[in-house]
Amino acid sequence: MNVFQAALMGLVQGLAEFLPISSSGHLLLARKLMGITNENPLVFEIVVHVGTLIAVIIVFRKDIWNMIMHPFSRPVLLLVVATVPTVIFTLLFSDFVEQAFDEGACLGIGFIVTALFLIFSEIFRPDRPRKFKDMKLRDAGTMVVMACIARCPGWR
Repeated sequence: MNVFQAALMGLVQGLAEFLPISSSGHLLLARKLMGITNENPLVFEIVVHVGTLIAVIIVFRKDIWNMIMHPFSRPVLLLVVATVPTVIFTLLFSDFVEQAFDEGACLGIGFIVTALFLIFSEIFRPDRPRKFKDMKLRDAGTMVVMACIARCPGWR
């Protein structure tokens, strides 16, 4: 991968990560379109995701600090409830997900499923958005299901 390709891939990651689309799926698609066949694309994806993580920490620093200062608050509880099953799913099925989606054969289907999720969420959205403090345990369950689906490139 040359510097231009790396910059373009960083741009794809930066734009896709904060939209309700799959940044990993779009990185894989961009890699396929540019014919990038480097020996370890995972290292590059980790680096661009770390850049995204830094941006998220900067933007949400007050919320993160508030959660650190109040570790037993409802938002922290809901995040733990949503994270633990997702981690277990990832540990159990990561090999399957990598084999099924690493080559990009299912990207088109994933992008279509994502588009359908977005359309249905727009049609069935509540009149007013809920505040995080008003979320219920079932919302954490929904986050688990969506996070597990999002493990597949293109499916988020």
